[in-house]
Amino acid sequence: MTLSFKKAAIALALAGSCGAAFASTGFGGGNQTFDAGLLNSTSHTQLLVNGNFSNAFSFDLDVLSDFTYQANTFYLSLFGNTVTDITNFGITLDGNALPVGQQGKLESAFGTMRLGAGSHTLTLTGKGQGWVGGAYSMNMSASPVPVPEPESYAMLLAGLGVMGAIARRRNKA
Repeated sequence: MTLSFKKAAIALALAGSCGAAFASTGFGGGNQTFDAGLLNSTSHTQLLVNGNFSNAFSFDLDVLSDFTYQANTFYLSLFGNTVTDITNFGITLDGNALPVGQQGKLESAFGTMRLGAGSHTLTLTGKGQGWVGGAYSMNMSASPVPVPEPESYAMLLAGLGVMGAIARRRNKA
């Protein structure tokens, strides 16, 4: 087997192992932009060639929402040779850096926050190294913040009215 065939076979095996449930799988490096449109949930797996990358995921929210994100890098070494690795992994949301944890060669970011309606961008950066570069997975989802129903307010006001009536009756006695 030639070295280029080995690289292609490993890349194909890694892409297949990342799972068919992901919404999109990308190959390449450099700067790429992905538009998720109106966000409900999305998943993405990226297998990068060697070199620096900056991948931006644009999405829209139509109402105030709880936004959840998760990004993980993958490290693979065979017979002492690095197959995939990402260094200097970073993640930002609308230009603000988010925390990234590191466990050995693996890096990950996870968080939940409340985001307002409008357009937002989640950007992942780093440097892919190894035979086939670096690999990461990214998931993000948003769910609308629950709004109390009018019945809830009616029950609250009725309860306060009853408490006021009880307090007034005690004062008269």
